[in-house]
Amino acid sequence: RASELASRAMAARLLSETVDVTIPGEAKKLGNARAFNTIVLGMAAKHMDFPKEAWLSVIEHTVPPKTIELNIKAFLTGYEM
Repeated sequence: RASELASRAMAARLLSETVDVTIPGEAKKLGNARAFNTIVLGMAAKHMDFPKEAWLSVIEHTVPPKTIELNIKAFLTGYEM
């Protein structure tokens, strides 16, 4: 339990350090400021016990068809951070 809490605290610290500068810039590079949320999801997903491929499948099956490519790129951007 303690290691799980430490891991979550580390992820929260990383996120707070990255949100102000990096994520908005990355969203703009993708051509849509709304990609911010999916980038954050990708960052968080990296620290969860759920396979990346499963996340990608969920994105593919839940977002509007015209935004699938953008959302997958945004998720992977966050996942790679």
